[in-house]
Amino acid sequence: MMMTSFDGEQIFYSDQNLATEVEMGDSRYEVLKKCKIFLREWRNAEGQYIYRDALFKNGSAGRYFIAVDLSDLDSFDQKLATLFRSRPMEYHPMMELAAREVFDTFTLRAEDEPLIRPSEFQVQLFSAENPRPLRELKSHLLGTLVTVEGIIISATKVATKAKTIRIECSNCLNTKTLPVPFGIGGVPIPRLCDKVFEAGPGRERCPLDPYVIVPDSCEFYDQQILKIQESPEAMPSGEIPRSFQVCLDRYLVDRLTPGTRATITGVYTVLERRLLKAADVTSASLKLPYVYALGYMVQRTGARKFEATFTVEEEEKFRIMGRDPRIYQQVSRSIASAIYGHEDIKKAICCLLFGGSRKVLPDRMKLRGDINILPVSYTHLTLPTIYSV
Repeated sequence: MMMTSFDGEQIFYSDQNLATEVEMGDSRYEVLKKCKIFLREWRNAEGQYIYRDALFKNGSAGRYFIAVDLSDLDSFDQKLATLFRSRPMEYHPMMELAAREVFDTFTLRAEDEPLIRPSEFQVQLFSAENPRPLRELKSHLLGTLVTVEGIIISATKVATKAKTIRIECSNCLNTKTLPVPFGIGGVPIPRLCDKVFEAGPGRERCPLDPYVIVPDSCEFYDQQILKIQESPEAMPSGEIPRSFQVCLDRYLVDRLTPGTRATITGVYTVLERRLLKAADVTSASLKLPYVYALGYMVQRTGARKFEATFTVEEEEKFRIMGRDPRIYQQVSRSIASAIYGHEDIKKAICCLLFGGSRKVLPDRMKLRGDINILPVSYTHLTLPTIYSV
């Protein structure tokens, strides 16, 4: 029995969602294009191209990084800033790619001089918006951009982490390059060689775990782990202060020291918790949260809540005063000059104001330059005169 008019003149189809990748590719291209326009054409209130000039200045000095304020990105394109806040690990590398391409565009060179292309540009994001308390970092914020503030309580030594790992099969010498994601953690090494099933006559089959790391062919960068603790004013009364680990890399390392109040902008993410017993069935579902820092701002409180800016003439005057052998006596006599005597107390206050010199010994041991003074008598007459200094 023939079914000649089963479908007639109708056309049947099914939507396979094949246009998703094309749309995603177009959107990523648009994001890259907007990032380049932002870095190239954004101007501040004075009409200066702050990011374009910073790219050229830092890149010419061999420092391939740039600091970007999220408020400027909000003013430029709010939708683009929303993408960075919701999926920073996806769009932040595109901003770094845009920074490198903009730097290559505005780098002038002679015709016979080769162009030195940096491997990457680090884009450091910082924000002056209201920070989120550490106690509010919950699971629904994973993978998003957060801004937290607190006190740095510990800092590890700067370590070296691989950016890409080059592995080689010890049997067939097959090589392979594995990219290592940013943050804490690593990348698993394959246990089987890619050519394990290509063994022919007279050729030994590659064994299990044949790959070895070739250190000379790997790419590395600096990494440091900090621990940030919530500020005393943000901690509820009677509670123990909470702390989080913060991961910094590249040009962000060795910039924050313990005791510093900082506002850190980064990605709230998790790490495998491998300290649990392997026999525990719940170990695979437990993660250790931390913040992968993309930028920071140092808070200034109390009497130091200002940026000291001096003119060239003032700096030269300070140098001349520093070469004067009697500067110590002159400064001490200038303190509470209306009060007669008490020279020892005035010299002690002078030491409190200026401190000492930090010393680095031949064995690289560092001695602090802070001078600790305990005035005992007549301080009620002299100390009030330096409160406004």
